[in-house]
Amino acid sequence: MKCTTLTRAATAAIALLGATHSNAQFWTYTDQTTPHCITHTSGWGFHVTLANNDELTLTECFAAPNQQQTILPLSAPFSSGTYKIVGITYPGELRDGGILGTYRGLALALTLPSSLRNIGDFAFYNCHAFQDSLIIPNAVTNIGTGAFAGCWNFMGSLAIPDSVLTLGPGAFFECEWFDGTLTLSKSLKEIPAFAFYGCKRLQNPASLVIPHGVTNIGFSAFQHCTSLLEAPVIPNTVTSIEDFAFSSCTSLSGHLNLPDSVTYIGDLAFSL
Repeated sequence: MKCTTLTRAATAAIALLGATHSNAQFWTYTDQTTPHCITHTSGWGFHVTLANNDELTLTECFAAPNQQQTILPLSAPFSSGTYKIVGITYPGELRDGGILGTYRGLALALTLPSSLRNIGDFAFYNCHAFQDSLIIPNAVTNIGTGAFAGCWNFMGSLAIPDSVLTLGPGAFFECEWFDGTLTLSKSLKEIPAFAFYGCKRLQNPASLVIPHGVTNIGFSAFQHCTSLLEAPVIPNTVTSIEDFAFSSCTSLSGHLNLPDSVTYIGDLAFSL
């Protein structure tokens, strides 16, 4: 199958790991283009690249049939072997939908494969179709720049598992329909710029806890998180809180305790 451009698919759900369709035997590897292609018997097709340790990263969808599910595999053939899918990224020119290109189907849920370790830069940028909750697998160690930016229809709570070591800037930028609690990975060392900017419905019943070990809260990291109700708990590992970090968090109340470790507070960091 020749690699072609993704067209819009009128689907009802997106599942990155289907119990049936994740089996590698349903996929075929072809070496007609670069990056390489894998295709499913149902008509789905993806570009893949070989990662470290002979593991695969999905980089773009090039064929999308009109079905009830988008099928992204747990494993797939490559050359003479079969390898786990461990990464999702979009290395090309930035466009809405990340690896799903211009997809705007009526998706209800996004389920990520349990083997996933890396959610790369802009992987699902502006995928407005995703709804319901987002569950990040416990194997994920990195969530890249803008990975879920503009995915504004996700709902419920957002829990970033302790396996996640790094967040990229704007990872959840304007994911405005998350309306539950926010739990941050205890392994983070930084909350980067614009990480949760505009997540205006996130609401913790108690204070948002910044994990011990975080040293920097970045520029506009929580700006316009207007439903956070209690002053955040900032640990004594934090040394800098950058400009606009909690600006326009208009529902914050209570007593804000800043530890002695903080040596820099940027302009309008807590302004309403």
